[in-house]
Amino acid sequence: MNATELNYLKSSQLSHIAKSLYAFYLRDLAAQDQCIIDLTAIANYLYSQSQYFPTVPNYQIASMCLDELENAGLIRKLSINQNWQGCVFELPLYVKEQLEVPKAPFAMTTKWEPGPTFHKTAILCGLEDSSYTLTDLNGFRHYWCNKNETRNQVGWERAFAQRLIKARQQRTEVKFNTESHNALDIPQSQITKPDTVRPEEIEKLQQQTIADFQNLFGK
Repeated sequence: MNATELNYLKSSQLSHIAKSLYAFYLRDLAAQDQCIIDLTAIANYLYSQSQYFPTVPNYQIASMCLDELENAGLIRKLSINQNWQGCVFELPLYVKEQLEVPKAPFAMTTKWEPGPTFHKTAILCGLEDSSYTLTDLNGFRHYWCNKNETRNQVGWERAFAQRLIKARQQRTEVKFNTESHNALDIPQSQITKPDTVRPEEIEKLQQQTIADFQNLFGK
């Protein structure tokens, strides 16, 4: 959260429920480049079983919070006349911060985050799904914090995208190997063995076949 965002959120004109929605929900979506409004998900986030301040929101309350944030300049629809449900949005103050990121190389920090254009960078690296978890991000940060290397913002985003690709490939390989091993590791008790026919049974079957043939066509 940058200083400008914090100053906006300190405004007494904003309700606490709208502040919470921005700080703990919308900001995370923007950081992960998942800027599409889902009113059901927002209502679920705002729901609270607090003994002192229970909250049972619905679509209307979720939309009112978004309207409040929009009027405060904290969120903006990319399609002005579109309803909130399914709307693509941006957080102007967050985007402004990312656009002002210096292009000069810098060392990795534990607070580094991909910018709002990370999805485009990921596609150029061959990664269509640019979503990631906090575990993915923290692992990347801690790994490179221990390395004496500097890159600019785009360079770090490319490295992060490549790490996501490699991690997903490894998970796919592990899943495939596990399934293959499970398929081959069949207990001996479950293996069906062919029945063994004794010689005398074979002879008996042959005699029965000859007898049936003679009865059918005559001797």
